[in-house]
Amino acid sequence: MSNKPNLLLNNVVLFIKTLTLEYMQILINYCSSFCNFQTMQKLVLFLLLFASICEAQVSIEVVPKSIEDFSTDHLFDIDNFGNLYFSKSDNTLYKQTKDTTITYTNFQLGKITSVNSFNPLKLNLFYADFNTVIILDNRLAEIFKIDFNVLEPYRNVSFVTTGYDNTLWLFNQDFQYLELYDYKTNKTRIKT
Repeated sequence: MSNKPNLLLNNVVLFIKTLTLEYMQILINYCSSFCNFQTMQKLVLFLLLFASICEAQVSIEVVPKSIEDFSTDHLFDIDNFGNLYFSKSDNTLYKQTKDTTITYTNFQLGKITSVNSFNPLKLNLFYADFNTVIILDNRLAEIFKIDFNVLEPYRNVSFVTTGYDNTLWLFNQDFQYLELYDYKTNKTRIKT
């Protein structure tokens, strides 16, 4: 059923391709009896553009380079170096490189909501249930912990991503604004 439109389009393209100048001339002579010259110009231009557009659409076949078996509960991110960041049912963050697998676990904070590996030297782990962000280095050692429940002013954060230097982009769910938060000085640099 889905091949019928493609078959019809292919037939139309084939018909337009087979039109030679003679057929175009016959078409022009036939249509000139009931159309003016400007309408004929538009018709010929439309047919030429339609033929070129139909010819320009080439289908691309996607062929995978390689297929790997990989089973996990949640794949968070793949960084620029090809490292995989994922978790399984035990709420442990795994960083799988080509030759090693490193783990980070914090059972006190529960389930990991998101991991941002834009900067692989400073990973951001966000725990939405506890409104907390953990910043890890490339060996998954804890660098900094930001608990928004104890900071003033209180922020109910629903999304966290990496900023520049010592900043994080936060979405404050209570006030519905985005802010650039400096976690070293505990100040907001920019707020929408």
